[in-house]
Amino acid sequence: MHVLNNCNNIFHYRFHKNFLITITAIVCFIFMLISIAGTANGESIDSPQLEEPIILIKPAQSADKAEEIENSNDKIPQDSSAVSTQSDETLTQVKKHKEINSQKENETNSGSFELNINTLENLDPDSIGVRSQGRGKISYNLWNGAKRELVDELLSKLPKVVKSQATRSLAKKILMAPGMAPVGSNIKGEFLKNRIVILSKLEEYDAALDLLRSAPGIENYELAAKLSALQSFKEYDLPTSCDLSKDWNNQTSDPFWRKTKIFCTALEGNIEAAVVSADLMRETLNDLDPFLQVFLDTMAGGDNKDIGPVDNANPFQIAMLKAAGLAPPISLLESRSPSVLHAFIESGEITLNTKLQIAERAAEMGLISSKTLGSLYRNVEFTSEQLANSSSEILSLDKSLARALLYQVILQKKAPVAHGIAIAKALKFSMKTGYFHGTSRILLPQIQMIEPKPLFSWFAPSAIRSLLAVGEIQAAKEWYSMILTQIVLSPENASIAIDLWPLIQIADPEQKLDQDMLKEWWSAQQAGAFFEDASALLSILSSLGHKIENNYWFELLSYPTIVSKIQPSTAASTLLKEFESQQRIGEVALLGILIIDADDINNMQLETTLPVIKAFLNVGLKDEARSLALKVALKQGF
Repeated sequence: MHVLNNCNNIFHYRFHKNFLITITAIVCFIFMLISIAGTANGESIDSPQLEEPIILIKPAQSADKAEEIENSNDKIPQDSSAVSTQSDETLTQVKKHKEINSQKENETNSGSFELNINTLENLDPDSIGVRSQGRGKISYNLWNGAKRELVDELLSKLPKVVKSQATRSLAKKILMAPGMAPVGSNIKGEFLKNRIVILSKLEEYDAALDLLRSAPGIENYELAAKLSALQSFKEYDLPTSCDLSKDWNNQTSDPFWRKTKIFCTALEGNIEAAVVSADLMRETLNDLDPFLQVFLDTMAGGDNKDIGPVDNANPFQIAMLKAAGLAPPISLLESRSPSVLHAFIESGEITLNTKLQIAERAAEMGLISSKTLGSLYRNVEFTSEQLANSSSEILSLDKSLARALLYQVILQKKAPVAHGIAIAKALKFSMKTGYFHGTSRILLPQIQMIEPKPLFSWFAPSAIRSLLAVGEIQAAKEWYSMILTQIVLSPENASIAIDLWPLIQIADPEQKLDQDMLKEWWSAQQAGAFFEDASALLSILSSLGHKIENNYWFELLSYPTIVSKIQPSTAASTLLKEFESQQRIGEVALLGILIIDADDINNMQLETTLPVIKAFLNVGLKDEARSLALKVALKQGF
């Protein structure tokens, strides 16, 4: 229609010139034929070419590692709302094509393409994955050049080291990603099964089920049932769990189903039969789960509540305690198991301060929402005097209680200026006490209530740092742009802009280094902290791929040339560099997680994280590199 309208306009514009009319009509007619031909071939003029063949997988039952998952359930980490499988995910697998580049060239030249659909029988289950359609996709080549033995070793360490929402999200992304499996195993489906086991140890049962059901040719209904049961126990959906237990107890000798059957029998009120079954199980296995023993004793009216020293618990064990009205044992206070953390948060038998500390840990891992943590903060009772004198009160309170007090003060302030002052005070306190990212998340709705206007220029540093901490890059840039417009009106605004520039630069690794602002920032630094701050900034910028002029480095040579810092071990550093140079994406991600969380996310050292930032960036994990660089920069005080 657009083509026809253009033709009509041309005809009526110069009607008296027959020659031009004839030529124009011919050209338009040819153009219309080309358009129609393109549509007939299945393409519009603007239609994109497929970058690579993708094979869609029909979900099916799969895998066989029930016994290993049962053993892992005694040492498991629960719910991660921030990293749960999204509804727009698709099940995919990549088929390796030797001539994919020439194929793409031929497709471009011919104006058509061929979608290769493989049969389910020919697909390699180890390369199956569940791929998100959102940002930050993992390359299909993540295991190129990887050795299976080393990958398995790195994977096995994940459940014990993952401490933050960022590393948990990356670990899950790696485990779920489709791609050709590492070299080193001839057992079909073994790598897929191992990924399922690791996901189950992280208590990501839904994700594990997605992988299991997507694999063609691998059927293990018992494993699928066990994962479903554990997910139901995690959600404290006992009817569903017990229904599964009844279905499977007589079909397998797995002790897991025997224990769940005993538990469900006791729940139904048949305590005597449950105790008899437990005694029989103890005789045949020479052992009985201490959680089950305490549950049965409590249900029978006994007073034995001593589970003994344990360092972890799985969702089934936590569900038994909850059903008996018991709190988790104190020995689990340092656990990072999602089920354990939730149990402590819901428990009424620990101090309020301890509950807040655990809730903050869970929020930092993305296991509970900021809204849930805010609700816990609001439920803390403070006197009117404490609320009125929060600046002095927080000095004598435990850190978590102090943050709760400052949060309640913020909610009380209705006037915009007073509201902003209260937010800035809370953020400053959390920066000093090591919980800036968590506080930034919980205060995000409050910060968003204040618009980036000149009236609130004084609030810009707090707003920008907090917004960047939670990944609200565009909102932070709006605040920074407002400050830039106010530079000519106030030297103070110019100082704010220069002071915050490093964070704005770091927030976008794709952005070219602003040499003029670097010079301004360099000139504005005070002598006292110059060496440490300048070294940190140049190091972070270098790790993000920016070329730093030598004159900056030369100036730092007047300071100590040898410094003592915490850094990754020689083995970790050597392997990370090798993986990076060979573009072994999966191994870079896994080793990076181990290095980051070994240093503890709240105390990360510059020298520990810089190699990881550089490696992440160079293998294509750009979002992760930027996020990590921002965390380090904020930790350094920028």
